[in-house]
Amino acid sequence: MNVFTKTIDNNLGALEGFLEAFDEIEELTAKDKFNCNLVFDEMVTNIINYGYRDNHRHPIDIEVEISDDRIRIVISDDGVNFDPLDTPEPDTLAALEDREIGGLGIHLVRQISLEIIHRYENGMNINEIVLERDKV
Repeated sequence: MNVFTKTIDNNLGALEGFLEAFDEIEELTAKDKFNCNLVFDEMVTNIINYGYRDNHRHPIDIEVEISDDRIRIVISDDGVNFDPLDTPEPDTLAALEDREIGGLGIHLVRQISLEIIHRYENGMNINEIVLERDKV
């Protein structure tokens, strides 16, 4: 099992740099990288945009464990307690003009994940997302 860890600041530039570095992992297929990047982009962008009530720097810890059949992503932050599983499912069948704004990114993460676990411990959101590896 390989483990990839990184701590970034709560700004979108740091997320972009992380995504570029993560794409250099050679053992993942293009589909694995796409799914991981979707999780990182949606989950971390939400943390950066909505998780903090001040303009201070905050660390966001990202850990990725890669095994033969699974990818386990753990994202930890000290933002406000937010459980992404509590967000309502968007009505994807409604006309575009009738849809609520937001929630589609988390919906997509739910669709590609085998499991999502949220817990709030010691002032930290800890989100664990498990993806199935692409079969080559």
